[in-house]
Amino acid sequence: MTVPLHDTDVMAQLRAGTHERHVALEASDWLAAALRDRAAYAEHLARVAAFRAASSTALAPFAAQFSAHGFAPEARDAGPALARERAALGEAGFALPDAAVPAFPPLATFSAAVGCAYVLAGSTLGGRLIARSVRERLAWDSAFYDLYGAETGTMWRAFGEAVRGLGGAFVPAEAIAAADATFVAYGASIADIDLT
Repeated sequence: MTVPLHDTDVMAQLRAGTHERHVALEASDWLAAALRDRAAYAEHLARVAAFRAASSTALAPFAAQFSAHGFAPEARDAGPALARERAALGEAGFALPDAAVPAFPPLATFSAAVGCAYVLAGSTLGGRLIARSVRERLAWDSAFYDLYGAETGTMWRAFGEAVRGLGGAFVPAEAIAAADATFVAYGASIADIDLT
């Protein structure tokens, strides 16, 4: 895959670097399987919770750097909404066996952490569409997938501006590699899809 590293827009670089994985994930039937019924959706949310917990652990060492660069990680924490939704479903105690939770890719640098955060932040855009599907198929309002509601676009733009403002603190190639690896982990953890 050729990534336009000459492109001065780092968000465009990240988008190009993850395009192949993103398309493969969207082309799969993981959502239909997750929305087969509420039990399947509860298992899906357990997978999401495991993935999110692993990503939070991986990103934790970079919290101060994220805050210093205007990312406001506390405002982007999906954990509480996910926990509320699982509790409302009556499945808060549903847990996956450890073997079902693939390892999260290590994040060695702040740029790699930004690449991971890019995938997580970007998932909120598709999340609104997923929330609509959850409502239509399961008659359920998803607190997690509609995390920011009408503010989703605003939050995404703010993330993009923060990334663009990193300047010399950012190494695009490291971010792209980590974003790509995060997509692979997402596919394996949440959708049982091999995106490698």
